[in-house]
Amino acid sequence: MSALVGAALAVALLGGCGFSAGLRNAGPAPSVSVPASPSPLWPGYTPSPGSGNGYVYIPPVRPPLPGFTLPPGGLKKVSPVALLRADPDVAGQLEKSLRDCPGSSCPLRPPAYPDLTGDGRPAVVLVVEGHGFAEVYVYVATSGNSVRQVLQHSTTGVVDAGTIDHDLVIKSSGNHEEITRYHWNGKLMVPVPLDSPSAVRTP
Repeated sequence: MSALVGAALAVALLGGCGFSAGLRNAGPAPSVSVPASPSPLWPGYTPSPGSGNGYVYIPPVRPPLPGFTLPPGGLKKVSPVALLRADPDVAGQLEKSLRDCPGSSCPLRPPAYPDLTGDGRPAVVLVVEGHGFAEVYVYVATSGNSVRQVLQHSTTGVVDAGTIDHDLVIKSSGNHEEITRYHWNGKLMVPVPLDSPSAVRTP
């Protein structure tokens, strides 16, 4: 499903218009809307080369991480490695990958803290990459100083990400490019069209 979404979004980004030969006066030009460009989460970051295809995994609504309580200062004060290890849905998958963290060989990219829910509080976006694969995880703070995973996006290509308003845009580049825009629906980050109005909310 993600390949179809990505292809449609890539067309939305890259589509253009042809021009016929010669010039003529066709009257006032109609107004056009230009798709918004994402603000990068890692400006200046150059991913290592990779190739492959991506897929989008939309999990069920996850419960808060068991036994995990936010310290004063919120998500920005939480160790990204500790957060991933506290998540029972990913800890086993990433145990070998996180063995060298922290350290120069750690495959975990520096965390990014965009406001993805519109409540003024930062979420945390974590990317674990290496050997031609990447895993993107998004966590948000919930009531009672707990934390919940709201997105997992996996790809065997190279990943980059940015934001449009409060939405997260993930681009994976390998043998082909996939672009997916995720929107907070009150419970999860769900894929929406790249030109989707950011004000649309699902109860």
